[in-house]
Amino acid sequence: MPLTYQPLTLKLGTPFGLQSDLTMHGEEAAGSTYYKGALLQDNDAGLITESTSPVDGSAVTNRAFGIAYAAATGTTSADVAFGYIGQYTVLEGTLSNATTGTHTLAAADKFQTYPITKGTHNWYLDAAAVSADGGIIIAFKDDVGTVNGRVYFIITAAARGPIHAGSGAL
Repeated sequence: MPLTYQPLTLKLGTPFGLQSDLTMHGEEAAGSTYYKGALLQDNDAGLITESTSPVDGSAVTNRAFGIAYAAATGTTSADVAFGYIGQYTVLEGTLSNATTGTHTLAAADKFQTYPITKGTHNWYLDAAAVSADGGIIIAFKDDVGTVNGRVYFIITAAARGPIHAGSGAL
């Protein structure tokens, strides 16, 4: 079922005193079409491309090491500025449900781990599939009871990293 409401763009979460993020640069892979806030990784040839959905560590392409500061240009080897995702990087995203189309934020969602899934353009945590790896919710931005509420989360070790490195290498 398609999502009833499209999720908002992922972004770095900054309310926890960790105000500084590490900006890195790479070169864009051919044919890239990602949007601002997309999860990124390398394409096994050193170029930056969008991660494969879902980001849950189930395969080397289902991991992320960065979040796009801007949409892809469509130009091979164009400069890509992105926020590096390390083990303490907090992200802000939408918690929704790919099966029912919406999710109402509940206290029981805190400290659950959900796969990070791509919607039409933006990424979100998918409450339809509790997972061993993906994004672990550490706090709520929106109040309990909010439909498709915003949450703060950290990407688990197995879901973080480039194609070349072993899982949890970053």
